[in-house]
Order: sequence, then C-alpha cells, then structure tokens
Amino acid sequence: MKKTIVLLAGMAILTIQNQGQTESDIDGNVYHTVTIGTQVWMVENLKTTRYSDGSIVPRVSTYNETTNADTINTYGRLYDWDAALHACPDGWHVPSDAEWTILADYLGGHDVAGGKMKEAGTVHWKSPNTGANNYSGFTALPGGYRFASGTFFSMGVLGMYWSSTTETLASAGRGAWRRLMSANNIELNRYDYGKVNRLSVRCLKDANTSSKGMAEDGDITFHPNPANDRLWIGNVRSANSSIYFFNLTGELVLFKQDVTNPVDISHLRNGFYILRFIDSGKTKTARLVKEGR
Repeated sequence: MKKTIVLLAGMAILTIQNQGQTESDIDGNVYHTVTIGTQVWMVENLKTTRYSDGSIVPRVSTYNETTNADTINTYGRLYDWDAALHACPDGWHVPSDAEWTILADYLGGHDVAGGKMKEAGTVHWKSPNTGANNYSGFTALPGGYRFASGTFFSMGVLGMYWSSTTETLASAGRGAWRRLMSANNIELNRYDYGKVNRLSVRCLKDANTSSKGMAEDGDITFHPNPANDRLWIGNVRSANSSIYFFNLTGELVLFKQDVTNPVDISHLRNGFYILRFIDSGKTKTARLVKEGR
C-alpha cells in the first residue's frame, strides 16, 4: 500500500511516498523503499556480504565484529569505500555527493535535513537524538564506524554514510565525501573521509532519467552518475557491446568495444557527456556527468 505524506516547510511542499515495496540483495536481506522527491532510497542500511555476481565483498565488518543477528539487521554492516562502491544490488547504487545534496536540498538544506532523516526516538539513537522526526521516511540509523586500525566508534551516536565521489583536493584522492548525522543535532554534515575506513551504506535506486535526456531502452543501467574514474554498466547482454562518449559539441572523445566493467573514464575532463551504448541490437543513450578529477 502506498502512503503519501505532504509536508509544508515554509513555502515548500515536500512529498514523501512510502512505496510499500521491497528489494532483496543476493544474501536474501530485504529492504523497504521510500520516495523522497524524485529519488527512491532504501530505508535500511546495507547488510550484504556478497556482490550481485556472488563474489565476496572484501573489507566489510559488523560493529565490534558482532554476530548478533538483531544488531546486524538493525544497523547493517560497515564497508570501506572501494568495497562499498558496487555492493548495492543490481539497479541500485551508492549515491554520489551530488545526489546526497539533492536530498539535502529537498529537505531544506544540510543545516536541517538530518533531523528529518533520523529515526525518531531513542530506541536505536542515544539521547537526546535532537530534532529527530523522520519526516522524510529515510530512517537513518547510527551504525557508527570503524577506523582502518580496527577500532570501532559511536554506534548509537553517529550515522555515517559513503558517497561514491572522491574528494580530490585536501586528501589527494585518498578520501571520499560522506554524510554524517549525530544524536546531538539536526544537521546532515558533509565531510571528506579516508577511503580505508568503514562506514554505513544506504543505496539509491538507479534513476529513470528520461526527463533528463536518458532513453529507457530495456533495463540497461549506468552508475554511478555523476561518475568519477569508473563507470559501471548494469545488465550487459553480450560480449560484443560498444560504448561511445561524445562531448556536448558532438565530438567523439572515447570509444570502447567489447565492454567489460568497470569502464575507465579517468582521463575524461569534468563535465557533461552523451554516451551511447549498443548491445545485442539495442541502443541506450544517456547523459553522463563526469566529476571529481
């Protein structure tokens, strides 16, 4: 059953839809979904230990290496950045920094969005869980984090989530942008963080972006978008596929044949591209944003 909640925030009307739909990962974990604005998010933190192709996800932990099923089901697992990038089920992805910002802006900005995203009450968040009302239905949970050294911190106090976007200035590419929510304020904080540390992951559904110039032919998907150095193509049907990248003047700037994942786009300049993917007689055209170089 779909439930729609309309929230008034100043002059803005926010529409939140509880889809009543579920998705499963390859381990059989079930995730509920919520539509916030134009985005569809999972309502639970990622728990999988395997990628969609069945291979094992490396560098993944439970908090304090617990084996308690209730704790894992509630708070999910913690992943380093490289391990997290492709851990979401097919058709879903780790949100980019820009996609997190879209969510924050829809909820009134980073200064207040955290309160609208945190699960209300103090069952899972420690007191005072300032300003938490979960109006968005996002249901952020404080899974804490793990340093590369193996030390765990802040379950119940901090919910920290990866983006797929590398931070290139202060960290020289060794860090990535994350979002942080605290029991002590209503903010959705944006920080860079070392990729070797382990954080929670919240998956975002691959967008049907036909309104933004992407033709929906079959179920071929491109993620992340915006992308940094690597682009993944979901549901490739054959080994004889081809992909073309054009800049906005129509110039062909990159071509690859017999495409395998991930597609290396590291030498492309930041900006907008039109990509054309041909596979088994079908053509998918999309607009791609390249960022983070």
